[in-house]
Amino acid sequence: MAETLRVLVAEDEPYNRKRLSRLLQEAGCEVVAELRDGPAVLEWLESGGQVDAAFLDIEMPGATGLEVALDLPKTISVVFVTAFA
Repeated sequence: MAETLRVLVAEDEPYNRKRLSRLLQEAGCEVVAELRDGPAVLEWLESGGQVDAAFLDIEMPGATGLEVALDLPKTISVVFVTAFA
């Protein structure tokens, strides 16, 4: 049996954050963190949080998803999400 993918969701819009988390859970992922901005992602990881993948909104307060991705360990897969064209 395959291991469950552990993911974090970083999205500043509460509705979008909850919806993406629900969709990931329905797909069989374990959402271990729902965060609303870039600094919160980095703080969570620095405090010992561990994930296989991060779903990062490109436009977030404090630090964009692109900026956060540069500081993530290379072992974490990144998926960028946005509501903008």
